[in-house]
Amino acid sequence: MEVCEQQCEETPIVPPVLVNKEFRGLAIELNYMMGEFDVKFSNTSVTITPPNGGPVMTGKVTSTSNFLTVFFQDGTIIQSIWQLQGGPAADYFSWAWGTPNGPAPSSFDDSMTTSGAREFWMVACPNGKPTNICSWKF
Repeated sequence: MEVCEQQCEETPIVPPVLVNKEFRGLAIELNYMMGEFDVKFSNTSVTITPPNGGPVMTGKVTSTSNFLTVFFQDGTIIQSIWQLQGGPAADYFSWAWGTPNGPAPSSFDDSMTTSGAREFWMVACPNGKPTNICSWKF
């Protein structure tokens, strides 16, 4: 049993296209919180700063295909789906969360209308772009 648990342990890893990306954007679900959210991914974790100085959330991230699982420090687990699209002036990140400790949403539409689920639409400066292209960068 001990060997099995060691081999089955999740190794935190963020998809390479999200590593070291700093996103800013909005919650867009049915009961959204007004204001700008800031999200920063590292190699193994994510830090989310909500609007108006709310408590910062940090969690380890595992990924499979277009699913991200976030293990927050308070014990909450969020299953989510995501999509990143590059553009000439910004990278666009859509991130749909399922309900806390529940399954991932079945679609982006599902997370917008399910009670307790979250959805974010965010932008980041593309890698290598000069600051005059995305002067809104942090």
